[in-house]
Amino acid sequence: MCFYDVQLVIKKHLASLIQEFDLIIPKKAKESEVVRHPFAFDVDTLPESCKTISGFQEEFIDIQCDSLLRNAFKKENLGQFWTKIKNEKSIFGTPAVKALLPLFTTCLCECGFSVLAQIKTKTRNCLETEHDMRLALSKIVPNFDKVVETIQNQG
Repeated sequence: MCFYDVQLVIKKHLASLIQEFDLIIPKKAKESEVVRHPFAFDVDTLPESCKTISGFQEEFIDIQCDSLLRNAFKKENLGQFWTKIKNEKSIFGTPAVKALLPLFTTCLCECGFSVLAQIKTKTRNCLETEHDMRLALSKIVPNFDKVVETIQNQG
């Protein structure tokens, strides 16, 4: 398989991911567009549902004018960005986090199912997979030196 073939496979895969994400967060929904691209969105074209919330436009303008937030938005993913500012900009931040929550929980569930499918193979078909899944899905990196030391001290 040459580089061009691999490139085509990657492009097809990314296109299918974009379609999947668009099903979860539709591009045409203005509320999600405001969350997905807060610094590229025109405040005059905010949806009516947003304009009726007291202080929403002012807070949105504050977010757009804040250069530190603009830099943070470029460096972090959507979830990290909105989670970070939801307490200080709660009128806009809290609904943004709620809008993104289905996307991230869906991704976590799909990761869990993928791990379960790997664990429950024909060669390793055990009935209780909780401990294996917890280990596979954990973000914590174990300290293997300490684990080995503890096992050696017990033996």
